[in-house]
Amino acid sequence: MVLYAIVGLSVLNALVSPFLDRGDALRDAPSTADGVEVSLGVGLALLVVFVLLGLGFLLLYVLCARKMLEGRNWARLTATVLVGLGVLFAFINIVASSYTTIRLVTLVIGVVLGVAFLYLAWQRPSNEFFATAGRPR
Repeated sequence: MVLYAIVGLSVLNALVSPFLDRGDALRDAPSTADGVEVSLGVGLALLVVFVLLGLGFLLLYVLCARKMLEGRNWARLTATVLVGLGVLFAFINIVASSYTTIRLVTLVIGVVLGVAFLYLAWQRPSNEFFATAGRPR
């Protein structure tokens, strides 16, 4: 269930982030018309790439969550790697960058959810669940 919470937070962050970053993009835009067009074109291309990558990772998270409920250990391992990397990068971003309050709160919540997942996924009851689910019947 924690993976679903991470997916929900990611979707919420993806929906809110463009509105938070819009003011910065307009403020930092070049003053010439050509520069604005180039800046908007590059920004749009990056947005499309990040949306596609984000959708891919979200689908992978959902797949892992569903397969974990079926007792597939490979899904637990894959989710552990993905969530672990997400926690690491989020923590680095929190320490190394300055963010708006909303963005900082979503990063901290993401780190807390990620650590909760990593803790719960490798506890004794989880290990027993995956051990019994993997046995032939």
